[in-house]
Amino acid sequence: MDIEVVEDKRNELLKRREIRFKAYYEAETPSRQKIREKIITQLKLDPSLTVLDNLQPEYGKPEASGYLKSYDDAESMEIESRHKIERNKKTEPEKAEKKPPESAPESGDEEKQPKEDDSSAEKQGEQDEKGEKPKEDG
Repeated sequence: MDIEVVEDKRNELLKRREIRFKAYYEAETPSRQKIREKIITQLKLDPSLTVLDNLQPEYGKPEASGYLKSYDDAESMEIESRHKIERNKKTEPEKAEKKPPESAPESGDEEKQPKEDDSSAEKQGEQDEKGEKPKEDG
């Protein structure tokens, strides 16, 4: 993956660097975390003070454009949205191994469940030759 800095601007009022970049990659789009780490190492920025604000993949092309902010200190970073800071702190989730689907138990391993008493059901369903149900004693 290659990173090209399109614009590197200093914002003195907010005490930060504002960096617009293009990321060129092969195959699938890399994660935000991978792109962020690559820019931080390339530009020698402090990871705890750097926020990847926006990343937009180009449709049909193996490239993405983005916007990154690197603050001078933690105090000046307080203006940043909490959700953006949290999203940048997250590490990449490990891909959970897929468990093979449980196969049906073999015929010898099946638990045998007691069968209901079918005699009462049979009596209810029985009819005599005339089509009438037999009367119960009682």
